[in-house]
Amino acid sequence: MADFLIIVVLTLFGALCVYMIIRFLLHKLYYYWPNNKPYKIFTTEFDQINYAVEIPQIITDISPDYENGYCSEDSTVWADNIAASQSIFEKLSVKYVDDILDDINFSDTAIVFLLDQSGSMKGDKFEHIAASIKLMSEKLGQKNIAYEILGFSTAGWLGGFALKKWRSQFKFKRPGRLCALHHIIYNEFDMPMKQEAWEVMLNPDILRENIDGEALLWARTRLQNRSESKKILVTISDGAPVDDATLTYNDPNILWDHYQLTAEQLRLDDDIVFAGLGIEYEDNQSYDIYEHVDDFEGIFPALAILLKASINAH
Repeated sequence: MADFLIIVVLTLFGALCVYMIIRFLLHKLYYYWPNNKPYKIFTTEFDQINYAVEIPQIITDISPDYENGYCSEDSTVWADNIAASQSIFEKLSVKYVDDILDDINFSDTAIVFLLDQSGSMKGDKFEHIAASIKLMSEKLGQKNIAYEILGFSTAGWLGGFALKKWRSQFKFKRPGRLCALHHIIYNEFDMPMKQEAWEVMLNPDILRENIDGEALLWARTRLQNRSESKKILVTISDGAPVDDATLTYNDPNILWDHYQLTAEQLRLDDDIVFAGLGIEYEDNQSYDIYEHVDDFEGIFPALAILLKASINAH
């Protein structure tokens, strides 16, 4: 009888082990099998699209960052960012006083600049980007060329209010994008960029995480609404899409796969030239036209090269 009970216990234990191994393997297969899952979004309830001038009044309310101690409490950081970027802009203005855009035919052209505002852009890197964008906006404005400047980040670190909502519910597995988007309009078409809006670009509390695929779709939609025959979308980025909450509770490739799918759609869009500038980062396979720089002083001339190549591609 004792031997029989031992056999039963061992059999049950073996069956349990087999079950756990199969479950583990199926779990891994689900996560890593390519192209088997559509892109999902847990909630859009907390997503933000703001004009730049609105941000100083709302930045502490759109996420739990302030109560969690993630917001900058030293107002001089923002002021220092503005001063440093303004100084870079003034040096660029002297260096590129001769218009390097003169030999480019911008007739009937609309341009969208889409800026990655993830946390890795902090400091000197984004100060140079902001200075270069400011100079480019001035030169394009002088030529009456239609352009728009957009930024993308997330509303808060670590999923923000979206993650809090998911945790308050049943925490179902693989919820999809698990953060709140923060899309920012710094300058609309047919309007000169305001100094106040440009300064907001340098607010350190904007820099969080980055959902590139959805940002590209947003920028593409805005550009498609233009009547110009030549449309150019220029993305400035320093890395792959990342959001800790989304990647922790989903397939680790969810954001990259969606970004690649969206980039492919843009490359196949005959109406739009999709251009990219990588800052200390290379991703030339995703774009129609691509440049990358490791020296931040090369950002402005690289943008000019991108625009010329994009015009020629049309």
